[in-house]
This record gives sequence, structure tokens and C-alpha cells, in this order.
Amino acid sequence: MPGMVNEANGNSTPQKEIPALNKSPKNEIIPESGHHVDLPPDGVVEVDTSIEKLYQNVCEMQSSDPSPSRQSFESYGEESRIDSELRHLVGGELREIEIMEEDEVEKPEEDHPSVASVFVRLAVLYNKTGKFREARSYCENALRIYDKQLPGIPLEEFASGLTDVSAIYESMEELEEAIKLLQKALKIYNNAPGQQGTIAGIEAQIGVMYYMLGNYLDSYASFSSAVSKLRASGEKKSAFFGIALNQMGLACVQCCSLNEATELFEEAKSILEQECGPYHPDTLGVYSNLAGTYDALGRLDDAIKLLEYVVGMREEKLGTANPDVDDEKRRLTELLKEAGRVRSRKGRSLENLLDANPQSIGSQIIKNNVHFFARS
Repeated sequence: MPGMVNEANGNSTPQKEIPALNKSPKNEIIPESGHHVDLPPDGVVEVDTSIEKLYQNVCEMQSSDPSPSRQSFESYGEESRIDSELRHLVGGELREIEIMEEDEVEKPEEDHPSVASVFVRLAVLYNKTGKFREARSYCENALRIYDKQLPGIPLEEFASGLTDVSAIYESMEELEEAIKLLQKALKIYNNAPGQQGTIAGIEAQIGVMYYMLGNYLDSYASFSSAVSKLRASGEKKSAFFGIALNQMGLACVQCCSLNEATELFEEAKSILEQECGPYHPDTLGVYSNLAGTYDALGRLDDAIKLLEYVVGMREEKLGTANPDVDDEKRRLTELLKEAGRVRSRKGRSLENLLDANPQSIGSQIIKNNVHFFARS
């Protein structure tokens, strides 16, 4: 679904399409959980000691730090001392660091959310270097602060912190814990006016994780609620909405609701064609899913037409020798054989045939919108 990079681990999550619905028992997931931890570079052992030293001095650094209380992702200006130190520790790889602090607070209290935000950043660092036990420990420290909900602090700050910690747990493939944290964030927002986009983004991300766990009914319910809110809030023409419809359609497929899945894929197709264009990987993914439901409903001609287009575009982009197009080519061959037809081929250049540099066909639009909305 759903792009930006997950700040918890720096990786993007590829998007896959459903297989031929009546041909294969394999259940493929759109937002697969393929989170990987980058191998630590030379000298990363020194980072551990530096992180501990940084934490020991963090309160002192905060009390004298003149930086603004809440800088946004892409704001420009003078970097705080903590930001600079964290960036130095990871060689500039940790992006979009945001340290929350209040200008009027001379020294932060132990349960102030600015301290929790430092715990979160330390958890991110440990997660990036494969130190999962330490990352989990810092997450727990941050959660103890967020659970207290210090008076005088906007509740949205605590909800945003919970979504950040949830992303770390998700990157460690602890999906059930990640879902619990997002559900806590939803309770804090509590359908507040002006937060419908944020709530929809969180519900959509919960739907993604339920799908990954194989809990398709709850996945469908989460997406259904998110889609309803997006329709009501005027987001129904955005690429994010199109991806959410696609994911909801996949949940319908797994629940054997093929007619509803087809309607959702068709609506997603229309939106993504307008917002992204017919050649975009996300649009092609919806075409492939729609072809699968057409096939399952006996609409062979419609399925073949869509799948021929998808295979042709994939081959032009990735090359005919690329393994990423093999599955769809097999599906198309089976459909043509069933219809008693042969694929119409166009001449391919040697350059396309030998293309060894395929582009990613993934998307993290949903996940990115969770973080975007939560920080708006």
C-alpha cells in the first residue's frame, strides 16, 4: 500500500499482487513483511558505547538546547545538539529526526514526552544495527512515558509517539504488539474533529498488519472503516485512497467476496489511473488483481485483456528475462490456453530482453500516510 521509507528500519515494503484466484492455493500478501536489518558497517561496534554515553547526557543537553520545541520532518533551520549528535552516530543515515522539547522547560521531567522521543530514536538506532533486545527495551521505556500522559501536553503528541513505537515493533515483525499500540492511538484520537484523516491512516495500517497475520475479517473491517472516513473527508480522489481500496479488495478476496473485491479494484483502478497514470507500478498491481477476480468470475476476455497489458508493460520496464514477470506470464498463458487463444506478441529489443536493473514495484503509501497524518 503503503511512497516513503519506514523510519524504523530504512527499508521500503514491496507490494505484490494476488495470484490467479482459481489456479493457485498460495495466498500472497500485498504489503509483505520483508523487513531486513542492514548489516552494520565497519566500526559500528563503537556506536553502542556512543549511544549509551549520549543517553547519559541527554537531559543535560536538552536543558541547554536552544532548538525549537517541535520541528517538522522537512523544516529547515538550525539543528539541535541532540539531532546533530544522533546524525553523527549513524553517519548521517538516520533521517527525519525530531526531538520534542518545550522552550520554557529548563530541565525536562522524567516522564516528559521529549524524553520519550529520545528513547524512540535510540530504539531506532539499535534496531538499525540489529540490537533488537536493546531496541525493545528503549521502546518499553518510551511507552511507560506515553502511557502516563503528562497533563498540559496535547494528547496528539502521545498518540503520535505510539505510532512511532508501533512502526519499530512492526519492523521487528512483532505485529500483534504493533497493532495494540495503534489501537491505543485510536482511543486517544477518539474520533476527534479534524483528525479523520489521521484515524483513517491508522486504521488502514492496522488493516495491513491484520492481513499479514492472516486475520482477513478484521483486516476487512479496518479497511472498511478507513475507506468510509476517507470518503467523508474528501480524500476519495487521492492515490492513498486508491491503495486503500486495493488492499480492502484483497481482504475481500480472502473472505471469498469476489463481487465486492471486483468493485473495489475497479474503483481503485479508476483513481490510480488519474492520480498515478496507467503505467505506474501501483496501477499495474491493481490491474493484475482485477484480472484475477475477472478470471475467478469467468470473465476470461476481460481478464486476458488486462493481463496482456500488464505483462507487456512489465516486460518493457523490467525485460522479458526478468523473473518478476514470470508469474504473470504463466497466468496469462493459462488463461489463453483456456480460451483457445495465443498471445499476440510485439518485437522486443535486446536491451529489454537483457535488462538487469528492474525497478521496485512496491509502495508504502498507507504506512507513510499514517506518519504524515499523525504529524500534521
